[in-house]
Amino acid sequence: MYQFNGGEAKCDGLSRPRLGLNVYGGPCMEFGIYTFVDHTPDPVTGERISAAQRHSNLLEEAELADKLGLDVFGVGEHH
Repeated sequence: MYQFNGGEAKCDGLSRPRLGLNVYGGPCMEFGIYTFVDHTPDPVTGERISAAQRHSNLLEEAELADKLGLDVFGVGEHH
């Protein structure tokens, strides 16, 4: 059981509390992935995909991460 907003919520994989506390007072563990939407050439063909295709791939990956139940999908920022 996890404490969440003053109450309790089961961490059963279907309805996990977000940013709640576990029974020991620590934060719940979240799972996710991140990307920098790299613009590197394909290692086999050497071709680069267009910006539009990279954007489409990014949205597809985020949607898949959500469907798989990941808590976080992060997009990094290049400087």
